[in-house]
Amino acid sequence: MNKILKYQRLIKIRIKITDIYYIILLLLLISFPMMRLLFFDLNIPHEGIYKQKYTNQENIKASNTKENETILPDKVYTILAPFDTLIFQNLTLEGGYDHNIYIEIVSPHNCSLEIRILDPDQKEFVIFEEELIAEDNFKKYYNIPFGTALSGNYTLIFIVNCTENLNLYVKMEKTSKCLYDKLSPNQIESLVFYSVNRCENNTQFSHIINLKSDTMYNFYIGRVSAISIKLNGTVRIDCQIIDPNGTPFNIFRNKELPSIRDLEIFSYGTAFSGRYIFSLNILCEVEYINLAYCITKDYKISEEIGANETDRIEDPSEGDNNSTDDIPEDEKHNNKTESSSDPENATQNSTSPITALSLPKEWLIGSVIFFGTLIITMVCILIIYKKKNRFNVDIKTI
Repeated sequence: MNKILKYQRLIKIRIKITDIYYIILLLLLISFPMMRLLFFDLNIPHEGIYKQKYTNQENIKASNTKENETILPDKVYTILAPFDTLIFQNLTLEGGYDHNIYIEIVSPHNCSLEIRILDPDQKEFVIFEEELIAEDNFKKYYNIPFGTALSGNYTLIFIVNCTENLNLYVKMEKTSKCLYDKLSPNQIESLVFYSVNRCENNTQFSHIINLKSDTMYNFYIGRVSAISIKLNGTVRIDCQIIDPNGTPFNIFRNKELPSIRDLEIFSYGTAFSGRYIFSLNILCEVEYINLAYCITKDYKISEEIGANETDRIEDPSEGDNNSTDDIPEDEKHNNKTESSSDPENATQNSTSPITALSLPKEWLIGSVIFFGTLIITMVCILIIYKKKNRFNVDIKTI
């Protein structure tokens, strides 16, 4: 009998050691995918990454780094083979404006060129990546548009791979406000809302806008930052309008935006006067884009007071200026790209967008793996203990 008890205790100890072994093994299985998702797949931009990527290359020449540029570049630069970079730091750009970047090889050579831009928040835009071939008669250049969402210091980076030394002409110039080149002077004068914002995948914006009843308004939406042709430049948006009574109007869902030089345009006629909520949800495959959108007043649908207005006393102070006098204090913030002191924007809405960012898909996948593995671990432990208890019962019956 004593031998059986000793044997039983020995088996219990072995079972406990086996349980610990299985638990450690399961924890390792959990940790590996989580570590990979958290530290290898997120690709979070960091200043140190940029320094390693652009300033620690063997062939980067200090003379090709232009610091504190108060004037936009307009010059020919020498690029040395086989790899060279041209970096313009601290370029002061005003938010809400279009900028054109012109490039041309002015020597009889070819190269591979990539252009990146870092905005004041150090967010990176890859706007160009292509093989450049010098033209026989020259005077033919690439024009890469880039509309800014923020005011501040930008960094313009040219990454060049070439077999021979070459000369590259670079020019950058500020043009008009974003979307203004697509609007007529009358449409610009009838602006009731205007905004330019930086977006990433699954970014949401909501704006409160005062609109009049029985009036037709035109909505213009367009991407103003270029995307490299080697990246997936598809941008899709969801758009919804909620009237003062809380009635939602789905304008479109999963709508693909046209290219950078085209606009998505739709019209919306109002039935009530008051505060409308204009919401956008942006879906894109690249890290960041700049999106511009505006609203113009088109025409009065009905010249008489309709049924919607018979019981309502008209407020003489109400108009299309979208003032924030009747908006709570926490909503009285200007968007970074909207200037209330600019006469051109005197009619624009001054409420800031309500931004809501969802979790990245990597975190969602990691959460599913973590909780799924946790459940499997608990089930395995229960099975192990059931087997142990059954084994103990069998020993006692011997």
